[in-house]
Amino acid sequence: MSERVKNLMDRMTLKQKIGQLLLRGDGFVIEKCEVQLEKVREGMVSAHPDMDDLEVINQIQKAAVEESELGIPIVFGIDVVHGYKTIFPIPLSETMSFEPKLAQETAAAAAREAAACGVKWTYAPMVDIARNPHWGRICEGAGEDPYIGAVFARARVKGFQGDDPSAPDRIAACPKHFAGYGFVEGGRDYNTVEMSEAKLYNVVLPPFRAAVEAGALSVMSAFHDVNGEPCTGSSWLLNDLLRKELGFKGMVVSDCYAIPELVVHGCAEDEKAACRSALLAGVDMDMASSVYRDKIAELIETGGLSMEVLDRAVERVLNFKEALGVFERPYADKALAEKVVLSKEHKELARKSAVRSVALLKHKYLPLKKDAKVALIGPMSDNKEELLGEWCCNGNADDCVTLYEALKKETEVIYAKGCDFSSDDVSGFKEAVNAAKQCDVIVAMLGQSREICGEGKSRANLEMTGVQTQLLQELKKTRKPIILILVSGRPIIINDVYELADDVLFSGALGTMGGFAYCDLLFGRYNPSAKLVFSMPRNNTSAETTYYSHKRTGRPFNPEIPWCSRWIDACVEPFLPFGFGLSYSKFTYSDLRIEKKQLSMDEILRCSVAVENAGGYDGEEVTQVYITDVTAKNTRPVKELKAFDKKMIKAGETEIFAFEIPVKCLGYYDRELNYCNEPGKYILSVGGNSKECICADFSVI
Repeated sequence: MSERVKNLMDRMTLKQKIGQLLLRGDGFVIEKCEVQLEKVREGMVSAHPDMDDLEVINQIQKAAVEESELGIPIVFGIDVVHGYKTIFPIPLSETMSFEPKLAQETAAAAAREAAACGVKWTYAPMVDIARNPHWGRICEGAGEDPYIGAVFARARVKGFQGDDPSAPDRIAACPKHFAGYGFVEGGRDYNTVEMSEAKLYNVVLPPFRAAVEAGALSVMSAFHDVNGEPCTGSSWLLNDLLRKELGFKGMVVSDCYAIPELVVHGCAEDEKAACRSALLAGVDMDMASSVYRDKIAELIETGGLSMEVLDRAVERVLNFKEALGVFERPYADKALAEKVVLSKEHKELARKSAVRSVALLKHKYLPLKKDAKVALIGPMSDNKEELLGEWCCNGNADDCVTLYEALKKETEVIYAKGCDFSSDDVSGFKEAVNAAKQCDVIVAMLGQSREICGEGKSRANLEMTGVQTQLLQELKKTRKPIILILVSGRPIIINDVYELADDVLFSGALGTMGGFAYCDLLFGRYNPSAKLVFSMPRNNTSAETTYYSHKRTGRPFNPEIPWCSRWIDACVEPFLPFGFGLSYSKFTYSDLRIEKKQLSMDEILRCSVAVENAGGYDGEEVTQVYITDVTAKNTRPVKELKAFDKKMIKAGETEIFAFEIPVKCLGYYDRELNYCNEPGKYILSVGGNSKECICADFSVI
């Protein structure tokens, strides 16, 4: 405890201590905020969510710092998920770049804008592993794999916080939702989670562990329950696992209204019991509800809670504020905000990140000729709102550049919307077909609206909405080449539209500079390099079970054998595998070498592979390294990603990709939660996706 924190703790009344645990959202408005400001002067507001008005932030902060007894500043937080004003690609799409350094840069840019505007805390990154595309919040994370999830969790925390979170251009990260939220039953938001503790350790925890090791100052508890215990009331999750085992030293905040929801879960008889449960579990700050405000004093006075428990939470909150530097710099900096918000540098970074976050899934025709006359069709083509995507913070649609706006600067374009996302209206088909007939090539931009992706937007049906597929069928009749750009915040079923198109590009919402990025790809100024960080589903039934690192079974799927793990009326395999992504060029893998074929537990697996660019374009390739544990005491996945690298390879040239993987990283947590490095045979698989690999054996002794 610093001298400042100790001094404050010694002076605080019970009411003021309770006030430090309140993340309130009372709807401040400049003209009508005197009632709320009085709460601030009384010390009954510690942090404030979703405030984006710089002048109001400073007005509230003045009441806290200059007009309250203790002068403790407020921390303003908001969901800076993929940008503040300059909007970058949604996290699911940005992760497809396989460039953690890029994700760190975009998080740092978002932090600069937010901090200048007085926002010093983001409720991000979301680091939940998600393998069920029915879950709407899959868009906020890094996909289905715990290794890449951990790599990007670390990068995003470092981007938001830097080496010194108290710096004026940094904000506090808040990895969420602890823990297992991506595995809610049926992919339905706020639902229950049942999983073995071994799965929790092996799949769910790696990104949280990485975020904690990167220095995350806060963590958010989750809405749901795990194995019958609500996360927000679980001392085992928050005290034993997060704090003791993972070594987290920061502050835990509840998700919005999660504390009173302990009553709804049926694990607390009333709000007083919910208050006691959450505080004992280690939840330091109550987001949005009034439970802590209304119930802590009574619990302290009646002996239901000790002052020690309260003081511990207050100390963590004050330490959090001190680490953020808000005591020294409480106010928003208007001059700095005007300089950095939507700056030229940030827009250039947004374009760079966008172009690297689009995967080429099918290739025949691209890139376009410079003089090509283009029929631009589809509800995504000139829709600024859709470029913002889910959780777009303070992004303004007017700042976005659509594909239509960018494309008409490059070549002759005839635009026709064709249809809406979800409507059955086909009246726009005729205009779209007429446009196509007048042009050399069709660029159709279709997909899922952001209105059906995100929190509270779980979907049973992952197929293309409305009449978009029918529109593409009509366009196909023109016999013009079709370039299909698919945009979605989740993996979707693309089987039919994939077959109708000559080329297919896939991405999530790309943000402020999305239109320019698509043009860079269409005209070949950038050669696509992104890879899927999820398995693209073939049908609704198999969507949540097609993740690449599934367990081995005694009767694995085999299309030639009836008595195996399958459906008799649907294919169990994904439409496209994890890690898949094409290029305008062609990469071939050869000469896989392992430096030492027999390794001890404390050694490092060193391997290399030659990758040749056999095509006519310079391009970047993401080389992926997978490991299979052939024999273990517990069943193991068929393969697991353990390393990746991305390099530029000039046309006709070959690059050597070299990897070093500590043998200790090949282990796993067994049923008793012991970390096991087992001797035996392993298979090394290296390639451009999880399915198409070249392999070699090695052993651990």
